[in-house]
Amino acid sequence: MIDFSDFRTKRIPLSHGAGHIPVLGFGTLIPDAAATISGTRDALEAGFRHFDCAERYRNEREVGEALQAGLAAGGIAREEMFVTTKLWNTNHRPERVKPAFEASLDRLGLNYLDLYLIHTPFAFQPGDEQDPRDQNGKVITTAA
Repeated sequence: MIDFSDFRTKRIPLSHGAGHIPVLGFGTLIPDAAATISGTRDALEAGFRHFDCAERYRNEREVGEALQAGLAAGGIAREEMFVTTKLWNTNHRPERVKPAFEASLDRLGLNYLDLYLIHTPFAFQPGDEQDPRDQNGKVITTAA
């Protein structure tokens, strides 16, 4: 039988032997900025150490503010956290990946990420508009 009481602290070793990933993560798709900060802060205080973020959620700055507050308060080291964020569809082109990655790091206020994923496996038209649409209102997809 599985003991669910320790899911917030249970970790699985990564296959390459360097580090562990918490089995339970806190998703940060929270539309309100104040709720993002308080929810992320509360999750840290409750023992969550894996935070699932995304450029798409448009709240990396708020998540980062809460994470930085947790780090500054002491008792939690950056190495104890596992932070994931995701590359959005408008940034799949090779020349856009590094700037998008660095922008996420900056918004989160971190020096490194533990995991960087492609949000979805299809690309949108490159640009600053997260959902570029044609004259008929359809999202413009493109080959990366």
